[in-house]
Amino acid sequence: MSENLPLDNENNTEETPQTDEIVVATKPHPVKRLGCGILLVAWFTLLMTPCMLFYLASNGEIRIWHSDIPEPDAHPRVLVELITEIDYRGLQLTRSFPVNASESAVCVQTDVSFFLWHSIEENLDSSYCDCYQRDEDNSDWLLNETTIGVCTVPSS
Repeated sequence: MSENLPLDNENNTEETPQTDEIVVATKPHPVKRLGCGILLVAWFTLLMTPCMLFYLASNGEIRIWHSDIPEPDAHPRVLVELITEIDYRGLQLTRSFPVNASESAVCVQTDVSFFLWHSIEENLDSSYCDCYQRDEDNSDWLLNETTIGVCTVPSS
């Protein structure tokens, strides 16, 4: 399909015909977006790790609180604590969560794990359950029972 196109007198070149091309922009595949998001979170976590370690070294602990359980200072959602004693050196990780929550009673499961690089004992990990109750919705919580181990759900 060659057409006779007029020649340019100055350069003796043929003119190229104008074509209208349609450019379609496609969205990246969702898996690629998810992978980029995961990579971004991992990179941000890697960059923030030295900051968290400096904070832990200067304050001795990193604590995230509960807002809806009794005695939140005794039952942190997550507590990472630096242990620097003569016989023990390492990290203590404490996690707690409500188990049997109602308006008048709640049990809080607390798990304590140790990651020690210097210790005179083998395994110091422990779990305990604190159960609280109150008479009215706005009254103070009273400690009813503390048991060692995992909270048991009472059968109704």
